[in-house]
Amino acid sequence: MNNQGGNQGYPYGQPSNFNGNQGYPYGQGINQNGTNTNLGVQPNVEYQQPMNYQQYQQVPNGTVPGNENNTNKKKSKKIFAFVAIAIIVIAAILVFIFLSGDKDGINGQKKKRKEPTMNRTIMIYMVGSDLETNGNASAELNHIRPNNIDLENNNIIMIAGGSKVWGNNYIDPNETSTYQLKENGFEKVKQDGVKNMGDANTLLDFLNYAYEFYPAKKYELIFWNHGSGIVGLESDDIYGDMLNFSELQMAFSKSPFKEEKLDSILFINCLLGNIELAGVIDDYADYMIASEEISYTHPFVDKFKFFEEITVEDNGFEFGKKFVDNLTSNNFLNANAKSYNTPTTYSIIDLSKISQVERDLNNFVKAINLNQDYEQIALSRSSMFQYGGEYLEFDMIDLSSFVSKLQALAPTEASKLISSLSEAIVYNYSLDSTSKGLSVYFPYNAEKKNVDFQIKLLEELENSSANDYLAFIKNFDLYRRTKTSYSMDLTNNKVNTLSGDFSMQLSEGQQKDFASASYIIVKESTKGNFTPIYFSDNTTLDSNGKLKANFDGKIVMALDTVSNQMLPIVAYEKQNGTYMTMIQLENTDKGISSNANAYISFQGGDGKIHLAVEKVDNEKLEMQLPDMSILTLENYQKLVFTNHDYAISNGNGGVSNKWTSSGEEHKVNALVNHYKIQKVDIDRTAKYYFAFKVRDLSNEITYSKLVEIK
Repeated sequence: MNNQGGNQGYPYGQPSNFNGNQGYPYGQGINQNGTNTNLGVQPNVEYQQPMNYQQYQQVPNGTVPGNENNTNKKKSKKIFAFVAIAIIVIAAILVFIFLSGDKDGINGQKKKRKEPTMNRTIMIYMVGSDLETNGNASAELNHIRPNNIDLENNNIIMIAGGSKVWGNNYIDPNETSTYQLKENGFEKVKQDGVKNMGDANTLLDFLNYAYEFYPAKKYELIFWNHGSGIVGLESDDIYGDMLNFSELQMAFSKSPFKEEKLDSILFINCLLGNIELAGVIDDYADYMIASEEISYTHPFVDKFKFFEEITVEDNGFEFGKKFVDNLTSNNFLNANAKSYNTPTTYSIIDLSKISQVERDLNNFVKAINLNQDYEQIALSRSSMFQYGGEYLEFDMIDLSSFVSKLQALAPTEASKLISSLSEAIVYNYSLDSTSKGLSVYFPYNAEKKNVDFQIKLLEELENSSANDYLAFIKNFDLYRRTKTSYSMDLTNNKVNTLSGDFSMQLSEGQQKDFASASYIIVKESTKGNFTPIYFSDNTTLDSNGKLKANFDGKIVMALDTVSNQMLPIVAYEKQNGTYMTMIQLENTDKGISSNANAYISFQGGDGKIHLAVEKVDNEKLEMQLPDMSILTLENYQKLVFTNHDYAISNGNGGVSNKWTSSGEEHKVNALVNHYKIQKVDIDRTAKYYFAFKVRDLSNEITYSKLVEIK
């Protein structure tokens, strides 16, 4: 879907926030008295207790300190002499150890571990954040069945934090503690105060702790939370912070896994299956398991079921494959992925091959003449499927597919890059044939401030091997923004809305600079403002330059159960025939109130909301996070379709790229179990208007004149 109105994510701004407490369907995991009562079982490690000198002072029975006789004084002198000699001997031993270069903790050097007796240690870095507000983190943890897991050969260690509430009885939001999976579930083994899960030191401490106290022959690390392309991962809802790639790099470089690689790193996050992240972690792990696309959460999606299938013989690849096969066999995710146009993707990357991919990528872009081939590059980029759903600022595309589109510009270098990519991507699952397993950041749709922010993050990475590619995308973005297009002025283009033929003729110059088009339908409101009603990119441009909107003249209406009227609601037509709209879900009994994107499908004459994805509150973060929490409508009583009025005119009869909200809000109220949605013909008694929205090769947006639908 195109970015209507020039704003990021939503075509005319975000829906208003609603008042109401953030409820919790599973109950809040805080002890009744506010303290931590279950400290759990400490790891089976021999601790050296500090010496308590009092236990060695033998005081005679009946003797009061200060009134000892001379005999006792002589004994005390002998004891004192003995202790003094012992201290001298101990000091000599310590000096000898120091001079001998012992590494058992002297002079700040690393302690020796106990010899590994366990086959595998699995470390989970669990950040609940806003996803836990609806219980999704706890729900996925609750699916874990310890009795079905080989805990005799596998340590499962988890640090949990970053959420203001937890929906289970063992994680306390007032602390950031570490837990071990035992026969009866997770038990606390290390208690800490509230830590910032978006801080590199928190991750480093966890890695060091697990390595020291849970030695094993193999190590796997799992991240669970948000991911946002090259911006980072693990969003802490308490501190409003997240780990960027530089912080991730720092934590790993100071951890034991700089010397002893992890078998795998699994990212149960969105948008992290990218070459940039692979280049950050390839020195610290054998395999990376990640998704190019959004990775949705839901209370009944059992993502940890693959723990039950892990065997002693499994390496990092087999560990990842069992996760991917378990997740992608879920019919719920596969069915809904088609509905919201975000295909389920997961791949396994052999990190030993990444350096070669980076070298080939550098050679490929160096062989391309940007000034000469700009139009072809821009046209290929504009037609690429972009990951992240409705959020355009991530600018992540599939690397293999993009190189294939540009192969003619540098055939030899492209072939080498495609070959090295196929060797690095050792396992790939996708419902989309163009998703080959590794994405790449290529700025095109995001606003300049977001592009500048993301470029800076890449520049901060140490020892980056893709410097030529970074220079290439910086030059492309600069060229795109400084290139002025005069051919896409649509002021004089006549827009036809008669007899159901919604079309506009483009000139030869406009056709040459054309990238894509969509259209909008608005309803006239009060005081010269307009209410957005319908958005779609279902357009075609024929060989004669005629741009046509494939619009059937029907809009989406919903029943207001308060007024008993059918009223228009905003609808975004998706490519697969479904529609997206904005709703608020409410449950007054539980105090739950959630803003969401609702996806509507039509069977016969009636529409049905087949899923709702909660909108993320990103007020504290630099950039938006993708919506990834699927809501269950049955947890709510009421749904409200929401819309707003906007001043959209540019003063010349056209549409401005920046829409200004009038503050007027429209609501359609319905009961979750009694709502009704239909597609009906436009009401000719009201004034509806139509306009094309055209993108040129530089991604500049131009609207046609606003024409009344007759």
